[in-house]
Amino acid sequence: MDKKNTFILGGGPSLTEDIYKRIQKTNANIIAVNFSYKFAPPHIITFLDSDVYFKNRQELDELSGKGVRLVSKPFATYPSHIEQNTLYSGSPTVLSGIFAISWALANGYDNIYLFGYDGGGKDGKFHHHEFSREFDCFTQSNHQYEIFQKENIKIVGESLINLEKVGYDEVLV
Repeated sequence: MDKKNTFILGGGPSLTEDIYKRIQKTNANIIAVNFSYKFAPPHIITFLDSDVYFKNRQELDELSGKGVRLVSKPFATYPSHIEQNTLYSGSPTVLSGIFAISWALANGYDNIYLFGYDGGGKDGKFHHHEFSREFDCFTQSNHQYEIFQKENIKIVGESLINLEKVGYDEVLV
């Protein structure tokens, strides 16, 4: 695994169009969580909810055909090009963002920076994920990220999650 930076894109409202444009100018490994692939071209897309795939099947299959890896927990009717990972497959409460971080660490990615991991809403906006745009379903789950405090992981920008934070200008051009 090369040692370039790895950016994991969550779905929080802090990910603005300007930030997406700056991310695209980097040579980082980009892992998109759920629908964040729609905003910056990723190398890998992770998701736990089968609706993410089935509601966007054509688009995701096209991206897979262009070399983007699709990674999810096992689901019986997924096509063979989706990498089905058993990491957290028995846990009904794990968040997609935690799955993405865990997968990246298990696969040797390092220098991980989290974008859009806001840990809650901001200015009445909550999340890009279509099932949680209207309400804050994350604030009560922020403690789940504590297992990553000893890893080389930093949150870029503001967040309610208790991990080391860095500014956008420290990471992006």
